[in-house]
Formats: sequence, C-alpha cells, structure tokens
Amino acid sequence: MITRQHPKLIFWAQVAFWLGYFLFYFMNSLRYTSTQFAVIGASMNTFFFAIVIYINVLWLMPSFFLPKRYISYALMATIILAGLGYLRMLIGYYVYPQPESSEGHYGYEVLYFTGSGLINLILSIPIKYAFEFNRLQAHQQQMANAQLEAEMKLLKMQLHPHFMFNTLNNLYYLTQIKSNTAPEIVEKLSDLMRYILEKNDSDRVALRDEINFMQAYMDLEKIRVPHLDLTFHVTGNIENVQIPPLLVLPLLENVFKHGVDKNSKSNKISVSLTVQNDKLEVTTMNQLREYSKPGNRLGLANLQKRLRLLYEDHFILKTEVHLVKNQFFAKLIVPVL
Repeated sequence: MITRQHPKLIFWAQVAFWLGYFLFYFMNSLRYTSTQFAVIGASMNTFFFAIVIYINVLWLMPSFFLPKRYISYALMATIILAGLGYLRMLIGYYVYPQPESSEGHYGYEVLYFTGSGLINLILSIPIKYAFEFNRLQAHQQQMANAQLEAEMKLLKMQLHPHFMFNTLNNLYYLTQIKSNTAPEIVEKLSDLMRYILEKNDSDRVALRDEINFMQAYMDLEKIRVPHLDLTFHVTGNIENVQIPPLLVLPLLENVFKHGVDKNSKSNKISVSLTVQNDKLEVTTMNQLREYSKPGNRLGLANLQKRLRLLYEDHFILKTEVHLVKNQFFAKLIVPVL
C-alpha cells in the first residue's frame, strides 16, 4: 500500500493547530485585558508566529539548515526574527494600541517578540523533520510499490507468451496431421485469449470466472489429448470470492506439459479447488513421465514470485513427488476476499 500525505488532511491539521494557538493566546490575554483587545492581540501574535514558522519551514531550513549551512541559517534567522519583532512592536504600539501599552519600552518589546519568535522557530525544526521523514517514507513506499507493480507486469508478460506458445505448438501439431479438431481449438483459444486480454489489468476477478476459464482450458486440452482421464472438482461456496486473475493457470499448464503423453493411452490428471475458512486451496496431480524434469518448471517458479508479491508470506505453494505411485502433486493455498 502506498502511504501518501493527503493535502486536505494536512491543510485542516494546520487550521486546527493555528486555531488552538489563537485560543491559547486569547484565553491568556483575557486575564488582563478586554475581550476586544484579547482578540486583536491573539490575532496579531498568531499571525506573527505563523510567519516565523512558515518562513523557517518553507525557506530557511530547505535553503540553509538542511544543506548544513548553519552559520548562514543562524544569520538569516536572526535578521528575520529581529525585523519581524520590530514590526510586531510597531503594530502593537501604533496600529492597534492596547490600554496597558506604555511607550518607552520599545527595546524590551522587540526583544520579547524576537525571543518568542526564536522559541517558535526552534520548535518548528522537529516539525519540519517529521514532515520530511513522512514525505521520504511516502516516496520510498511509492517507489517500492511501483517496482512491485513492474515486477508483477513482467511476470504476467512471461505468463501469456508461455500459454500462447504451448497452445500454438499443439495447434501446429494438429494441422500437421490434418486433424478436424483444429478449427475448434482455434475457436476455444480465441475465447481464452479474450479472457486474458480483458482481465489482464484487473487486480481481482470473480472466482467463478476463473473457474470457467480453467474449465475452458481443460476442454481445450481434452481436444488435443484424446486419451485423457481428467477429473475436476470444485467444493465450497465460490460466490462473491475474488482472486488475482490467472492465478491457477501455471498449475494447469504444469500438469498438461509434464504429465501428458499424446502417444499414451493412459493419461491421468486430477484438479481440485476448495474454498473453506476464507482460504482457496488448489491441488493438482499428474503422472510422471520419463521426459518430465521436476526441476525445470519455469511456470511454477514464476508463480512463486508472483505469490510472494501478492501475499508476502501468507500463502502455501508446495510440490511433492510420489515415486512409488509415479505421481507429481502440487498444492496452492491462498487467502481469499
């Protein structure tokens, strides 16, 4: 997930901060002056300190403090604080004079407002660092998510050519032997590719749609392999369940690529899909063939990478070989929404 500083949230947080600032000065001033002058004094102080803080956060720190030009920062801050302190004194005495104001204490007033401004300036330094840290964290998260998205797209790009290559290779074989099933395969392949193109950019798809895709894929394979003992079971409530698109396709490709021999009259494959306790479990079984090399399974390796990006450590993908029964098993368990 990408963490971002929401502009409206930041704006209203600042409004609330300065409103609290104003109320603090206003309530404090009511102890020794009238409501009218308390409002005026609190407004001027809030405005004065807001200028100090924003100049520091938006200009002084980025230009001098953060680049470690500390002497220049201190010099510029002193000049600005003294100038603003003197201006605040003039406004307090001559623009909105208050009853308790007495002439002749100009130096003290300038020193008071300059010192108060310095305190606020110092307090704003950790605030600036907090915002910079949050901004850096958000940027790093954005970059990390962008990298994950790029890796995910790359894995999907590897998936689609792999699927196309397998199917076109089968289609080529059927045209070579002039099989009458070639037109039917082209039609079913068109339906499968339409689904892939439509769902490719989706984050989630309905599990029912994915099951229909799986069934169409297996129907296509049954046309290609005439002697195929295929069982497909779906159990559990699949309604309103969503998963990432084409998540199970590598498992299907794996069983048909490594577990089927077109020249054999005994090809046994089983696929089961179960939804239970907010988890999806997919199990596949195929017979081991002499040409099948369990270590050379690019589809499963890419699936492992994709699962890591999607679920971090909250998934199970394991394979098992039963040499006695001459069978290969694969199991996938992922959380579902």
